Amino acid sequence: MSTDTNRTRRRVLFAAAGAVLALVVVASPAGAGVGDFFRLGQTNTADATSLLTGTTAGPQLWVSNANGDYAGIKAESAGGFAAAVYGLHSSAGGTGAGVQGISQSTEGSAVGVYGLLNSTTPGPGSAAVWGQNNGTGFSGYGVYGFHAGVGIGVFGRSPKGLGVYGNGARGGSFYGTTGAGLEGYSPANDGVRASSRAANKSGLWAHHDGSNFGYGLFAQSQVGPAIGMSGPDVGQAPLTFNGKPFPSATAGRKATLVLVPNDDADHPIASLNVGPGAYALIAKANVWDAAHEGYAFVKCRLYAGSDSDLTESEMGLDVEAVSFALFHSFATAGSVNLLCQASHLAHSVYVENTDIIAIRVAGGTNTAMP
Repeated sequence: MSTDTNRTRRRVLFAAAGAVLALVVVASPAGAGVGDFFRLGQTNTADATSLLTGTTAGPQLWVSNANGDYAGIKAESAGGFAAAVYGLHSSAGGTGAGVQGISQSTEGSAVGVYGLLNSTTPGPGSAAVWGQNNGTGFSGYGVYGFHAGVGIGVFGRSPKGLGVYGNGARGGSFYGTTGAGLEGYSPANDGVRASSRAANKSGLWAHHDGSNFGYGLFAQSQVGPAIGMSGPDVGQAPLTFNGKPFPSATAGRKATLVLVPNDDADHPIASLNVGPGAYALIAKANVWDAAHEGYAFVKCRLYAGSDSDLTESEMGLDVEAVSFALFHSFATAGSVNLLCQASHLAHSVYVENTDIIAIRVAGGTNTAMP
């Protein structure tokens, strides 16, 4: 057989094979099933997983949409518990994100990742964005927010409910490296509100932890009282100090009659024991001429440590009231004492219905007035 004849036969066979291939391609609908080509610009259907693998110095699959009003990639899940988009960092090493969203926008309210629950009646416990850390120790976070400048790391807002809510076995914790650990502000309500239902616990517990001087709790108001307090029982102290009511009052009364002879010597009238602390002291007593002749002169002094208050009275036939006011700080437990003396130039006196009240306060000083 001649060479020309062989060439002619090969050309016919190649042409026939090409026609058959063309028929197969044309006859197959676009993306009709497993093993078909992925056709751009058309709907593709396959009931099996499609896998793209390789080793590249960039993204394995890059999709870019020049129309900024529409997504570059859209994924849908028909229902159930599976995610519409699933990202996995499959190795134990490295810090790459399972899913990362980046926005180059400088517009207000721009977001890197956006989650939306589109239903107006979502179920209990549902979340537009859910962060979960399966660690059983202390490391890591369920959700972490970071701002490189002076802005807010995590911001929550709700027009009718709570902007941010946290629930943990150890409660919530806020930490500030140089600023306030927790700062609250409201233009129309309380800046920070705390409550507790536990027995013998506090709605708000404040503690200053450090070697420098500071306050466990500091309150300041520009126009009103720094602290306002109320309780269910008017008989309860609104404030406690080391577990005891504060301010607290210790009151003593002595109704019996005490004779003070006219010998110019101090005679004890009444005494009230108090614990350590700072006290505002108030006392009063009734005195009168023991001879009932209307001529007596008495000096009474209230003592608290080295501090004292003196009252002098020259009386006639009427009963006179002597009163005292004093401040003193006791470093240890002590007593408040009332002593009186009657002048030898007049009659002896009687003293009765003596009251001493010690009100414990946060502190104070005795200051000489001009």
